Amino acid sequence: MFLLKPWKNQYGEVAEFDEDSSEEDLLFRLKVESQQRERRLRNVTLTILNTTMFLFSFTVLISRISVSEGKNAALKQSSFYSPILNDITIPTFPYTMNGSLFADNNPGLARQDPSPEVDDVWKEFDKTRTLVISREDVVKLGKDPELVAKFEDEYWGFGDDAYMAQMDVFHQIHCLNTLRKIAFEDFYGPVESRTHSKLWWHHIKHCTDILLQNIMCQGTTDLITMNWMETQDGPFPDFSINHQCRDFQTLVDYRQQKSVDWDKWMKMKKPKSVKETPAPKEYYELFGSETGNSHDMLEHDGHH
Repeated sequence: MFLLKPWKNQYGEVAEFDEDSSEEDLLFRLKVESQQRERRLRNVTLTILNTTMFLFSFTVLISRISVSEGKNAALKQSSFYSPILNDITIPTFPYTMNGSLFADNNPGLARQDPSPEVDDVWKEFDKTRTLVISREDVVKLGKDPELVAKFEDEYWGFGDDAYMAQMDVFHQIHCLNTLRKIAFEDFYGPVESRTHSKLWWHHIKHCTDILLQNIMCQGTTDLITMNWMETQDGPFPDFSINHQCRDFQTLVDYRQQKSVDWDKWMKMKKPKSVKETPAPKEYYELFGSETGNSHDMLEHDGHH
């Protein structure tokens, strides 16, 4: 006797096998039961796939909601990771640029002629003030914690999870200041013997390229309208356009409050047994195997 489980036909009736059933009937019924198992398996597989897709979509939705809400949500959408965006709220506001060709009675910093007062402002922007970030921050920045310089706990007392970082926006201002000094070279004069050395030209090209890369990266879509102006036959651009700006003073204040002690930073020496990145071959071409101090090199080259 065949000991098979009852099965239902297309009308839902239960049929049983017995020893009087023909071999053809048994084969037919076994085939039907096999097809039913295959359908059930397909249904289970589809259910699992649909559930997986739903959970994935739900996770993506939740992650987007978490990014689109909270501190600096709009800025995070168009910025690479930075712990600063989690530390402080950076206000944004509409601002009309002063795009006139001729300076008014209250010119911006970059329009002013060199003077001790003007240079003091540029020098503060120019300082390479350094912040403390964590290993987790380093990884999120896409960098290798084994290579990023750490604050030595014995010297700084920041513990074992303290890495060095500086705000890129101030490096960009440093580069702008470098080009400004070239424009006013008659005022500033040669910067020691390196002013027009190979290192100096490398620095100028580096800064020009850095500024261009950042402008292209930001890729603003703001538009400049045109006016008909007296004395001009063609339309003249109105550069005083409206931008949506970040509150730069907030960043200035943050760097001032969060950066490590400047004098202590300048006196810092390289710890022993640290993992080093290779120096560019151009360094050896300029200085041979001479060991220098990056503070001194940048100081002489106009960085501070």
